[in-house]
Amino acid sequence: MFDFLEYGFVPHISVFAQIVEHFLVSSDFLLNRTGSTITIQEDEEELLLSYRALNSKSKTMALSRIYELEREEESLVAAKNRYLDREGKSLPSSGTGGGTMVG
Repeated sequence: MFDFLEYGFVPHISVFAQIVEHFLVSSDFLLNRTGSTITIQEDEEELLLSYRALNSKSKTMALSRIYELEREEESLVAAKNRYLDREGKSLPSSGTGGGTMVG
């Protein structure tokens, strides 16, 4: 769509609205004004289409669960990193600074 406009073809606004509705994309995306470099992979497209088919309540529930999973992942990463040094190596757990305890 961006190329059409760039080279002088300007569709009527009703045609443009139908294209937006048909492809389920934003007008900003069609006009190349999103600033996004994200491309959708084949498996992601199926998920996206499934999400779009949900009703409003189901979409809210799905997004809530996604955010919950993201928070869980962030917590796990933070807990894991708590036991790593700057180089990503495990810190000693005995409190000896890596030395050997003699008993």
